[in-house]
Amino acid sequence: MNTNNLEINSIEKKLDSILQPVNPKESYINNLKNRLISESVVSMEKPDYLFILLLIGSLFFFGLILVWLLNYFFNRRTD
Repeated sequence: MNTNNLEINSIEKKLDSILQPVNPKESYINNLKNRLISESVVSMEKPDYLFILLLIGSLFFFGLILVWLLNYFFNRRTD
């Protein structure tokens, strides 16, 4: 039993010398405590579907105009 205690004590001393424990400032601890205790504010942003619909609609519109113009110019040449 005594040898176990001596081994544990030696391990603790080695860890103390290697790890070099840090003592944080009191203000940091208080700030962390307040942040952990208080209720956090979470807001979720919804995607902007109007922009996507406007983009798709405008691409469709300009595509129709392009097809109409190409059809107009190619049919005009055949007449």
